[in-house]
Amino acid sequence: MTALTTGATDIVSGGTPTWRVGDVIDDRYRVVRVHEDGAMGLVFAVRHLLWGIDLAVKSPRPDMFATAAARERFVTEAETWVSLGLHPNVCACHYVRVFDGVPRVFAEYVPGGSLRHWIDDGRLYRGGPAEALTRMLDIAIQVAWGLDHAHTRHLVHLDVKPSNVLIDADGTAKVTDFGLARAKAAATRVAAPDGPSHVSVLVTGGGGMTRAYASPEQAEGRPVGRRGDVFSFAVSVLDMFNGGVTWRSGAAAGAALQELVHRDGPPVRIPAMPPALSELLAGCLAADPARRPASMADVVEQLAAVHHAATGSPYPRAKPVAADLRADEYNNRALSLLDLGRAADADAAFGRALAADPQHLAATYNAGTVRWRRGEFSDVELITRLEAMPSGTWQAWCLLAQTHMERGDLASARELLDGVAPKDRREPEVRAAREAIASGRARQVGASTLTSTGSGYLARTDVSGASLLHRDAYGKLCHRDVASGARTSLRHPGRVETLDVTPDGRFGVSADDRLRLWDLGTGRCLRSAGLRRYRPGAGFSRRVRVSADARKVVYVDVDGVARVWEPFGGRWKRRVPLRGDAIPAVSHIAVSADGSRAVTGGSRPDDPETVRLWDLETGECTETLRHSYVRYLSFTPDGRTVVIGGLSGSIELWNPGDGAGARTLSRTGWDGGELAVSDDGRLLFEAGDTFSRLWELGTGRCVRTFDGPRRGYSRDARFSPDGRSVHTVSDIAGLERWDLANPYTGALQLCRPRPHARVNLLYAEAEGLVLEAEAALAAGSHAVALGLLTRARSVEGHERSPRVLSVWRELERHTDRVGVRAAWTAAPTDFGDVSAISLSDHDGLALLGGPGGQVRVWDIEGARVLRSLDGGARTHAVCLSADGRLALSAHGAGTVRLWDVASGECLRVLPGDRNDVRELRFLSRDSALVDQEDGTVLVWDLVTGEERHTLRQSHWWLNVSEDGVDRVRLAASAGPARVGSVRSWLRLFDTGTGRWIRLWDGHDDAVTSVSVNGDRSLLLSSAADGTVRMWSTRTGRLMRRFATGPGRVNAARFTAGWSYAVTGGADAAVRVWNIWTGACVHVLEGHRTEVLDVRSTSDGRYVLSHSRDHTARLWELDWELAVPE
Repeated sequence: MTALTTGATDIVSGGTPTWRVGDVIDDRYRVVRVHEDGAMGLVFAVRHLLWGIDLAVKSPRPDMFATAAARERFVTEAETWVSLGLHPNVCACHYVRVFDGVPRVFAEYVPGGSLRHWIDDGRLYRGGPAEALTRMLDIAIQVAWGLDHAHTRHLVHLDVKPSNVLIDADGTAKVTDFGLARAKAAATRVAAPDGPSHVSVLVTGGGGMTRAYASPEQAEGRPVGRRGDVFSFAVSVLDMFNGGVTWRSGAAAGAALQELVHRDGPPVRIPAMPPALSELLAGCLAADPARRPASMADVVEQLAAVHHAATGSPYPRAKPVAADLRADEYNNRALSLLDLGRAADADAAFGRALAADPQHLAATYNAGTVRWRRGEFSDVELITRLEAMPSGTWQAWCLLAQTHMERGDLASARELLDGVAPKDRREPEVRAAREAIASGRARQVGASTLTSTGSGYLARTDVSGASLLHRDAYGKLCHRDVASGARTSLRHPGRVETLDVTPDGRFGVSADDRLRLWDLGTGRCLRSAGLRRYRPGAGFSRRVRVSADARKVVYVDVDGVARVWEPFGGRWKRRVPLRGDAIPAVSHIAVSADGSRAVTGGSRPDDPETVRLWDLETGECTETLRHSYVRYLSFTPDGRTVVIGGLSGSIELWNPGDGAGARTLSRTGWDGGELAVSDDGRLLFEAGDTFSRLWELGTGRCVRTFDGPRRGYSRDARFSPDGRSVHTVSDIAGLERWDLANPYTGALQLCRPRPHARVNLLYAEAEGLVLEAEAALAAGSHAVALGLLTRARSVEGHERSPRVLSVWRELERHTDRVGVRAAWTAAPTDFGDVSAISLSDHDGLALLGGPGGQVRVWDIEGARVLRSLDGGARTHAVCLSADGRLALSAHGAGTVRLWDVASGECLRVLPGDRNDVRELRFLSRDSALVDQEDGTVLVWDLVTGEERHTLRQSHWWLNVSEDGVDRVRLAASAGPARVGSVRSWLRLFDTGTGRWIRLWDGHDDAVTSVSVNGDRSLLLSSAADGTVRMWSTRTGRLMRRFATGPGRVNAARFTAGWSYAVTGGADAAVRVWNIWTGACVHVLEGHRTEVLDVRSTSDGRYVLSHSRDHTARLWELDWELAVPE
């Protein structure tokens, strides 16, 4: 929304607010002047307060939006202008933003005025006839270039006239208002929609033309193409030489041209039209479009000849080239598309921005924030991505602080903003963030402890959220006033097993061996009914639900039978069995708030339709949902949605009756704690032990992840009626109130627009250096090439451009890697649940195995899944062959499958009933190693499917390392030196013979991985003792011990020409090490839980890692290079 911080607004017809001089819009645009002569509405000159530049804002009239179709047309046409990019003869449309429900076009501000102004006030004719003629021909050629640029991008202007040509201070002509004529036409007539402008340049209908400049076909409503703009261009040139318009319609312009040519002469101040030009204009003004020049390029060629003949010298300007858009421009285009409702197109533009610069700060923040708000990844993921950006600048800290403010973590935001250098605290963005915190627009979201008595609480809030009915640590029923802390014990003689309260807080229901209805205002028991004695472990946990008017109570007993009690009638109304011979035992049940429905679920694999919906009026099962291993069930307060917690840690939402199945809110992470949904169905709170999460159900967004001290098992959670807070009860933390209201939404970040000349200059500088570097590289002058590329990478906007990086990576083959310049997430797409990984140098492929049995073949460069392989059960291990043509996958019960990667065909299933597999490795295209949980390592013949031999029996076999297809000869294993020993040994084998070559006694705890380098001279081992060690396979000597710090290290692999290693472990970080110095040269942070495995391409460009929470990350490393001495 528009934030008017000074001045006021007027209301124009239609109720749309307009702006006045002095207004500040959105805290960043100050209105400095208003131009009221815009054909479509007002044009505002605004000063961007953060960038210190002027912009033109075109604000359409309210009648432009008389219909939804007209508004959509304007949005579409405004975007066509943005899509033209940067050209010196096109007025740059930087972006479109929506204020007050109206799309406003933000364009380049050209202070020189329009060609119309130059004609009318005589500036066009200054300096005498010769100088004026040169200027007029120059402007005509530039306008033709601008139109030709649009035509080559399949866009027709439809309203070419002097008012739509702006003149810069240096005489540069810029065509403006592309596409807006058609939007104007849509507002004044209702017609069948035209085809998209990018499909064809042939337009049905006249468009929002200006009749004096319109071609005959446009005036008559016939299709208009490029030649329509040629006609209008000729009329505009005639206007310059005539000193104004003396004809009413474009069709009469030809006659006006002839009159001008044959009269005694033009006004004294206007130069005469050269005969060659009049001949050209006559052809352009032909009534039949087919007789006009075919393109503006043809017109430019003839105009250049006219210029040469008239001035005696060639036309001095070189033909301009559209600027190659960089990350800044694509970022701004993406934000325009978002404001215009084009989410998919915006995603594509963000992708182009990050392809141009993978660490572009604004694009990373914007794309990540948009995906977070859409629920595509969590707040933790966004924070992780922003923290991985180059730090140390106030811009990076401010954007990260803004994200923390939106998620309600003001403590982290303040810490970042306080860390900004004093000289940078005056920056408007920093001041705005600090003011948002100080003013309360951004609020802290978090928990406060009401009581920490201990376990045993079951809480329910009343309508005001001011009191709770709960069970104390001794099982007694209490009514508690939250504000004062006063607690009243209700006279419930037994231990309370379950309870509920009406939404208005007037009545409560409790159960032990009797069912009781309570008046919470007086603390009096109004009604009671006898129940069977509770027997723990008998099946169901007891459940009770009271309707909103307290006239119906549904009680589910331990035998799985629902009973409906009408307390004011004093009778049990019906008995509904929720299980039977055909239905396996279920462990979870929930009842809707009105008591009309129940949902049950179990955790038995022999019941594929484990979630069932019951009608408690009829006792019938009305709907089922296929779901395995249910751990939690509840209805949302409105009864429309069922919340399902799965044993795998998933949270799903099921709307019975819509036929769509369950929607996954979170695949992993839920620890079985209570889930609460707000009364309006907008929010879900996940109360956990080690962390809790707040979700938006409409978008699926994880708004906030609350990390902190352990809270213990969550017993209950419930929102206040207004949804602004939630109460939770847990074993350790006790009773807590979580304040969740936070109105703050961070602003997305536009980049300061750069002029065409600046963008082209930077491109030319970088391209020139790259071309020189390529020549030096070809000549073997590697030091020269490195110096040139280093300079190219320092050019603004080109540090990580694909063009520069491709040559840089070619240079890597001839230089030494001396460090990591930067690293970034290479694949923005969520990989989904991952339980095993593999990476191949061939064709840039990765293999991702999942808990559900699917194995995905991932194209790294294309950032897409090529195909999916179905293994049938949980994937324990995967392996790609070195040439990327074959894959192995191991699944439940030890099943191992061999796949053809290109076709996705399963070539062979290795026979036998084996234990679960921990590791797979190709020995060659014909054989593979299978490392089993019981310590048996088998060599399989992949052609015959037969077992060749067993290398060794050991309970501590761990890993196999390879250096390429048909060349693998070594495998390494590890285990305890003897029973009861705390130290572990390493053993090196020849895989061809099964003979062990060398034995080491080194680590103080279980070895977790081993890796052999390319020439098989070095071996890297990691262990649970937190160490990584490097050994010589030839001498057995310990070469180096890496200082990895405390905590288990799960994986260590050689990479980057075998001079570096990557490790991952318990601290959730991936580290890059120089194996010769032992120094950690870079830390990759992004995982939230323990890293289980890391893989890397041999050139060190990509690193793939996965962690205990089933997430995977693909990193791209940018290496610092040096020429060998």
